[in-house]
Amino acid sequence: MEDNLTLTINELQIVAELDSRLFGFLKLNDEVNAVKKAAANKAILYLERVLVQANIQERKKKRPNDGNNNEKSRSGFNVEPKTFVKLGHLHLLLGNYTKALSAYQKYFRISKHHWRDSAFMYGLGLVYYHFNAFQWATKAFLQALYIDPGFSRANEIHLRLGIIAKMKNDFDTSLKHFHMARHDSSVCTFTPFEIQFHIAHLYEACGRHMEAKAKYDVMLADHSLPLQLRADILRQIGWMFHSVEEFGEKSQRVEQAVFHLQKSIEADPKSGQSLYLLGRCYASIGKVHDAFIAYRNSVDKSESNADTWCSIGVLYQQQNQPMDALQAYICAVQLDKDHSAAWTNLGILYESQSQPHDALACYTNATRNKASIPTLSQRIKYLKTQMASAPPPVTTNKPRQLPSVEEAWNLPISNEMTNRQNQPRQTGGIRAAQPVKKEEVGPSAPPTQQRPHFYLTQQQLQTLQYLQNQPALTAQQQNVLQQLQHQFRLMQQHQQQMRLQVMRLQGLPAPVQPQGQFPSQPSTSHAGGTPSSSSSNTEIDGLNVSDKELESLISQQDIGSFAESLLKQFQEQIGDSVDEKQDSDGIKPESMDTKPDASDLLSAMGKSDGKDLLEESMKNELMDLDHLDIPTTVDKVVHETYNPPELHIKLTAEEVVDACNKCLTKSGRISGSVLEEDAPPPSPPERPSARLSKEQLLPPTPSVYLENKKDACSPQLQEFCLQHPITVVRGIAAALKLDLGLFSTKQLLETQPEHPVHIKTQFKQESDENWDVSGQQQVWNCFSKPSITTISAYAQYQVATFQESFQLEQEKTSSHRNEDEVQGRRKKKPMLTLKHGHYIDLSYEHRFRQQLQEMAKLPHWTRVVSAGNMLSHLGYQMLGINTVKMSMKVPGARTTAHQEKNNFCTININIGPGDCEWFGVPEEYWGALHELCDKNGVNYLDGSWWPNMKDLMDAEIPVYRFLQRPGDLVWVNSGCIHWMQAAGWSNNIEWNVGPLTFKQYSLALERYEWNKLQGTKSAVAMVYLSWNLAKNVRVSEPKLFEAIKHTLLRTLRQVVLILDYLKYKGLEVKFHGRNRSEPAHYCIQCEIEVFGVLFVREQDKKYVVYCLDCARRHNHELRGFVILEEYHLKELKDVYNNFKLSSQNPLSNLNSAQRSYQGTHAQATLTPICRPQPTITNNSMITNRYRSF
Repeated sequence: MEDNLTLTINELQIVAELDSRLFGFLKLNDEVNAVKKAAANKAILYLERVLVQANIQERKKKRPNDGNNNEKSRSGFNVEPKTFVKLGHLHLLLGNYTKALSAYQKYFRISKHHWRDSAFMYGLGLVYYHFNAFQWATKAFLQALYIDPGFSRANEIHLRLGIIAKMKNDFDTSLKHFHMARHDSSVCTFTPFEIQFHIAHLYEACGRHMEAKAKYDVMLADHSLPLQLRADILRQIGWMFHSVEEFGEKSQRVEQAVFHLQKSIEADPKSGQSLYLLGRCYASIGKVHDAFIAYRNSVDKSESNADTWCSIGVLYQQQNQPMDALQAYICAVQLDKDHSAAWTNLGILYESQSQPHDALACYTNATRNKASIPTLSQRIKYLKTQMASAPPPVTTNKPRQLPSVEEAWNLPISNEMTNRQNQPRQTGGIRAAQPVKKEEVGPSAPPTQQRPHFYLTQQQLQTLQYLQNQPALTAQQQNVLQQLQHQFRLMQQHQQQMRLQVMRLQGLPAPVQPQGQFPSQPSTSHAGGTPSSSSSNTEIDGLNVSDKELESLISQQDIGSFAESLLKQFQEQIGDSVDEKQDSDGIKPESMDTKPDASDLLSAMGKSDGKDLLEESMKNELMDLDHLDIPTTVDKVVHETYNPPELHIKLTAEEVVDACNKCLTKSGRISGSVLEEDAPPPSPPERPSARLSKEQLLPPTPSVYLENKKDACSPQLQEFCLQHPITVVRGIAAALKLDLGLFSTKQLLETQPEHPVHIKTQFKQESDENWDVSGQQQVWNCFSKPSITTISAYAQYQVATFQESFQLEQEKTSSHRNEDEVQGRRKKKPMLTLKHGHYIDLSYEHRFRQQLQEMAKLPHWTRVVSAGNMLSHLGYQMLGINTVKMSMKVPGARTTAHQEKNNFCTININIGPGDCEWFGVPEEYWGALHELCDKNGVNYLDGSWWPNMKDLMDAEIPVYRFLQRPGDLVWVNSGCIHWMQAAGWSNNIEWNVGPLTFKQYSLALERYEWNKLQGTKSAVAMVYLSWNLAKNVRVSEPKLFEAIKHTLLRTLRQVVLILDYLKYKGLEVKFHGRNRSEPAHYCIQCEIEVFGVLFVREQDKKYVVYCLDCARRHNHELRGFVILEEYHLKELKDVYNNFKLSSQNPLSNLNSAQRSYQGTHAQATLTPICRPQPTITNNSMITNRYRSF
C-alpha cells in the first residue's frame, strides 16, 4: 500500500455512516457492498497509521537530548478519542471482534464520558456478547438503553437480553425483553415469527407446556410460516408429547410425538436433531430396529451430535452388546468431554462388567464441571469404600470383559460396529449383515481405506489382555506379548492420526483426553467376581437403573439445550463472515473469530491498550507521515446532536420553560432521568475501604429497652433509630400497652376466616443453611413456590405442624436417641417443605378496624399515616408499603434477603408466640452483596436468595444478627439489606415509612434510577411523590429541599420538551386531568413512571399507557395513540415556584440534640426534646387521610 494514503470525500462519507447500529444489517462481505468494504478497510489502515504516527512521536518526545524540536513536532497533533470508537465500529462490521474489543476498550479508558455514546455502548455490548461475556454485555446494553431510551436498535438489544435471561433461567425477565422486541416496529434481524418462536419456547422451558403448545399451534396455523421454522416447531411439539405427562396417556403421547417428528423431518429432511428425537421415541416403546435406523440417519445428518452416540450406546447396552455400547459412549465423550449422561452410562456399563476402577473414573468425569448429582455422589462414595476395603487382587486366567477407558479411548471402531445392518438380531441384539461405510458411523471413524496389516483383530486383543493379566509368562508367551504390544502401539498411533485428520476435514475440535484418573493396567481386584450382564433392567448393587431411568440419564442435554443452539445460530447469522481472500485494493482483513471462548476474551482484553493496532506497523518506525495533512477524525457527516438545555434550581419556572423552548429536539430524544445532566448511569457503590476485624464482622445489634410510654414516644428514640442500619426496640408493646391478641391467629380465625393468605412453599432448613433441591449443595438461590389459601386453612396448618413437632419431640425424648442419630436420619430424608403465609392484606378498614385502631398507639414517626411520613403524601394506597400487611409463620419460614421498595424504611412487630431470627447488612455494602449475587447466579433485585454466611465473612461484609421476641419492634433503616427466619410459630405485622430526611429521599431516588436502568418497575412513583411533597410539605432541611427541587426541575423540563416535540410533529394533545385517588401511571412495556403527558392506546379491550419512547417504537409517527395531558403547564409552574425552603429549624437538627442513648445498647429514661415537625399546608393530614397533587 502506498504511504501517501488518502480518503476521498465519497469514502469519508461512507465511513462516517458506518457504526455499530448497522451490525447485522450491512453485510460488508456481500458483493453488492464491495465498495463499502474497501472503504472500511482503507479507513482502518488510514487510522492505524495515524495512531502509529502519534505513538512514534510520543516515544520520541520521551527520549532525552531531543531539545525543543520534539515539542514543536508534537504540537498540533492530537488523536481524538472518537478515533478509537470509529475503529471499533469498523472492525465490528468486518467481524474482527478481537480488534473491535481492543479499540472499544481503549476509548473506554481514555474517555471520561464514554457512556454518553449509545452507539459505542451498543457496539461494546455486541463484542462482549460475541465472546459470551454475558454479564458485561448485559451491563453495556442496559446502559445504552438508559442513556438513550429511544435508541434505534433497542429491539436488537432486547432480543439479546432476552436470550441471555433465558440461558440464566430468568424466565420473567426474558419474556419481558422478548415482548418489547416483538412490539417494536423498527427493522430487526429477527423476523416476527422467530421472536414468537422464542416466546413459545420460553414457556416450554419454564414448564408451562400447555401455553407453549397453544402458541406453537397459532404459529403453525399461519401458512406464511417459513419451512425451516415449521420444522423446528413440529420438533418441539413432538418432544413435548414424548416427555410431558400432562398431554395424556403414554401410548397416545408417543403416537403424537412420532407423528409430529415425522412431519418435522418432512419439512426439513436434513434435521439430525429431529431424527435423533424420533429415535428416542422409538426406543422408549421398544422399537429397537426403528430407533437404530433413526439414530444412524441422525449421525449421517449431524455426525458431531454426542447425544445421538449416547443414545446408540443405550440401545446397545439394552441389547446386551457391551463392546458396541462402550464404543458408542466413547464416541459421545470424545465429541463432548463433559457429556454427563454418556459418562454416567459408561460407568454403569463398567459396573455391570465388574470393573469398578473404570466405573469410578467415569462417574468422576460425569460430575466434573457439573452441579452435584446426588445419585452419582453416593455411588462414587460407595465405590471408593468398596475398593478400599476389598481384599487383595486374586490372580485369574479370566480376561476382562471390556478394555479400560484409557484403552477404549484409543481403540478403533470394530468391524462389527462399522459393518452393521440397520436391523436387530433375532435374539434381541443388533447383528451385522450388510457392510456400511465407516464414514457413516460418525466423526470417530477414519476415512474408508484398507485396514493396515498391524491392526489387531478382536481375538488378538483378547489374547493381549489375557497375557497382560498373567503374573508369569513363558519365553514364547513373552515374545507373543511383545509383538502384540508393538502392533497395538502402531495401531493406536495410526488410529489417532486418522481421527485427527477426519476431524480437521469436518471442522471439529481435536479430541480431548478424559480427565479421570484411569488405570494404566487392567484391574484385577475384581477378577474373581461374576460379571453381570447388561439387560433391559439393569440392577447394580446400591444403584437400581430401570429402562426409564437409563433413558432419562441422557435427557439432561437433549431439548433443553435448544435455546443455546439457537443462540449460536443467531450469532452466526447476524455476524458478517469475513472473506479471507484479498480485496481489489489488496487489503487482507483479519479472519473472523468463529467460536470465541473465555480465553479468546482474555487474550483480547490483554491487547486492549491499543498495541495490537500498532504492533505490525511499529516494526517500521522509519515511516513518517506529515501530521499536518492528516485529519484526526473521519466523522464528516453532520448528525443531529443531543444538546439539552442548561438548567439549575435557582431559575424560575418561566425561565425553565423558555430555556427548553429554545432546545427543540426533532429526533424525539428526551432524557427521562431525574439525575444531573452530566451524571453517569447509576451503578452499585464501591465497598467501604476500611478493613474489618472478625469481631466487627458480627457487630452487636443496636438495641433499646423501653419501660414506659414516655420512653417510646421520646424523639431521642427516633433519632437513635435513624442513626443505625437496623435497630431492635425491646418491649414496645408492653410499654404502649398494645393488645397483640388482636393480631393472633385465633382472633383472625374468628373474625375473618376466609380472608386470603398468599403462600410461599419453601424448604425447611436451619437459618445458617440454604440447600438446593437435591439437598446436596449449599446455594444462594432460595426455593419458593407461590400459592393462595385462606386464614382458616393456614390456621389449621399452623396447628397441625405444632402437633407434629410436639409428637416428634416426645418421640425423641422417649426413645433416648442422641443428636447424631437425629441428624443422621435427617440427612437420609429428602428435603422437607413448609408453607409460609407471607402476605395478608390488612388495609380493609371495615374488616380490621380494631387492629388498625390499636396501631394508633404507636409513636407518630412509626405510624402508617403520619405528617412526617413521605409515603402518606403519595395520594393512593400501595398494598404492603403504605398499608399494613401481616405474615403467618411456622418454624423455618423465611423472608428472603432484600432491600425495601425504593430503599424506604420498614417497621416489623412480632406478635408471637415464637421468636424470629434477623440478619441485617448496612446499606453501604449493597454493592458488594450485588456482586456476590452475580457470582452465585441470582437476581439481586427480583430474585429469591439467602446469603451464605461463610461467603459474607470471606467478603468481609458485616452482618447484624439477633432474635426478635414477641412484642419487639424492628426498625430497618433506609437501604439496609435484611432477611429473617421464624424460630417458632409466630405472626408479624409490617409496613413501610419514609422519614422526611435527605438520606431517605436520596436513597429512594437512587434506587428509582437504578430500577430504571435494570428495567425493573419502581413501586414508589418518585416523580409523582416529589410533586405532592412540594405542594403539601414545607421543607426546612436545605439538602432535602435542593434534592426535591432538582427532581421538579428535571421533570418540568421533560414535560415541556415532550409538549414542544408533539407540537413540532403536529399532534393534538388533549387535557385529561386526574382524580384525587388516581394512582401514578407506568408504561405498559418498559414499566417506567409516566408523568405529565400520557400516550394511550387500546390493547386487549383495555386502555393502556405508554411512555414517549415505547410509543414511538410501536409507531414512529405515534399513529393510533391518544395523547393526554395530566396537568396544565401553569399548574406545574405554580407548584414549582411556590416550593421554597422554609425558615424553621430543619429535621436534621435532631443530630445535635442531646442523646440519651449512648453506645450500642441503651436502657435509660428518655427526656423529650421539643423540636419542630414538618408543617403540612392546610392541615391536609387532618381533614383527609391522603392529599394528592
